[in-house]
Amino acid sequence: MNNHDIISTLEAAPIVPLYYHEDSDIACKLMDACYKGGARAIEFTNRGAKALEVFQNMSAYAKTHYPDLALGIGSISTVEQAKEFMNVGEIFWFRLSFKKNLQTSLLPTISFGLAVVVP
Repeated sequence: MNNHDIISTLEAAPIVPLYYHEDSDIACKLMDACYKGGARAIEFTNRGAKALEVFQNMSAYAKTHYPDLALGIGSISTVEQAKEFMNVGEIFWFRLSFKKNLQTSLLPTISFGLAVVVP
């Protein structure tokens, strides 16, 4: 998905489910349930030690099973976290921290719209 597709998906979404689970299988089953319930945008929150690993697995799963799903990440608070999650691929950001060092490091690589989106 490109930025336009992600923004269009978010604009059309009546609700964006948000969750974290440390088990990739369960996180993907939750994605299945959300998608079957009509969600086309999901936020996974960076709230646990396994967040990056689980998000990587979810991203691969979504690309295979739900190419029209916009998968986002929330609760990013450091430049290092942002870079790690950016390497996963095309994602959107929820509630990107407004810390100055995070903003100045990421501004050249992201664009802003309805949400903060990575290209």
